[in-house]
Amino acid sequence: MKKEWKLTKEQQKSAIEAVQTYFSRERHEEIGELAALILIDQLVPIIAGSFYNQGVNDSIERAQNHIEELYALEIPLP
Repeated sequence: MKKEWKLTKEQQKSAIEAVQTYFSRERHEEIGELAALILIDQLVPIIAGSFYNQGVNDSIERAQNHIEELYALEIPLP
């Protein structure tokens, strides 16, 4: 399944500002909005996919725990 990751305009603006701030503070470089957006567009699918997959795995683990709890409710038959 191929998933498309989209940021809202507000999220995009915030991410651009964060990237620009990082480059300015940590690398002492100025980066324009377009360059920041291109970087974000490259990173979002990788990062978002990782978080998504972690959420799926966490959900599976949680569901398995609940299934085990249900089995524990069984009563032994004579």
